[in-house]
Amino acid sequence: MFPVRLGLKASCDPIQVASRLTYQPEIFEFYTSEHDFTPQGLKMLRDAIETVKMSGVKHIILHQPMKYQGQFLELVAHPAHKPELVSFIDETTKTLLELANAFDCKVLVHGSYDLREKDLLDPIESRLNGNNTYLFTNATLDFVSSIILSSAYGIGIALAALVLFCWQGSIYLFAGFIAPYMTPALMGEISVLGGIFLMSSGLGILQIRDCKTLNMLPALLVPPAFYSLVNVIKNLF
Repeated sequence: MFPVRLGLKASCDPIQVASRLTYQPEIFEFYTSEHDFTPQGLKMLRDAIETVKMSGVKHIILHQPMKYQGQFLELVAHPAHKPELVSFIDETTKTLLELANAFDCKVLVHGSYDLREKDLLDPIESRLNGNNTYLFTNATLDFVSSIILSSAYGIGIALAALVLFCWQGSIYLFAGFIAPYMTPALMGEISVLGGIFLMSSGLGILQIRDCKTLNMLPALLVPPAFYSLVNVIKNLF
């Protein structure tokens, strides 16, 4: 049995903080917004953290804001296209890390809010719509991760580049053949599956649970089969 630990979340509003502390949580999480990174907002956030620390809570987590001026924070945002968003991400990350260092807290940086299986959908998006943005971004991320992995596993990681090229290249070529059948609804269903694959892979990497992601790959055949069946039924009736 896993031990049950009470964790509660609140803003830096004193009323919310006081309300959560009445339940004596072991973990306290602060969600933040743009306002919390103004001079007045930072003072309130600091005061709230101090209040929680003084109450005896040992585990405090500071969440990076979800949005900036109505846009979700995406770590892959490019300075050339969204300079203000990138600047906000950098500044808030730096500020949260300074607070974490000062108050012995943890920081949760949200990498993305768009759950997509990049290796699968990016080549399709590139071939169908001529949009290479995600494909180039994913290539950059793969390049960085390969450097990190090669430092631990050696030159053999370079061989993975050939496998990755064949994998994504085959999807790119195949997308040309299936283009007439790729409806927005079908792309949406495949995107959902990509999100599930991504989540299960993450659970495995964190050693929380072995979800056997590869065994889920046949699920990719379900959406095309379903929509094909729907079209057949429509034509019959």
